[in-house]
Amino acid sequence: MSNEKRHITLHLYNRELSVNAPVDDEEYYRKAAKRITDTVNTYASIFHESILHGKKDEKDILYMAMLDIALHYEKETSRSDTEPFMDILTHLTSEIEEALHESSMIIVHTAKNVLEQTPPELAADIVDNGITLTGGGALI
Repeated sequence: MSNEKRHITLHLYNRELSVNAPVDDEEYYRKAAKRITDTVNTYASIFHESILHGKKDEKDILYMAMLDIALHYEKETSRSDTEPFMDILTHLTSEIEEALHESSMIIVHTAKNVLEQTPPELAADIVDNGITLTGGGALI
């Protein structure tokens, strides 16, 4: 991520806004400006008659647009929350480790007992080349 900034001009509703944006974030700034403009334009068209008759002004439209965007952000934030899934994964991982612990200890002790009974020259080859497990136990 670069710290370099670029001077950009954004069109927000009925204004031009100059911003020094990080180069890596320019696209996000432009998308955010478009979202703001689209949302304000939507509310302006919905309440066009109210604006003409003085029941609503530009500030009302801007506040409604801000509320709409903030609500969208809050919904997305809560929908993207991964903490409950991380809690479940942590719990499942500990259960799997607990379930496999006894079996893996049996495999380790069995391999140790076999190595203790292995002739020294073969044990030296095993130390140099390692052991390859096959079968269902190898999948653990």
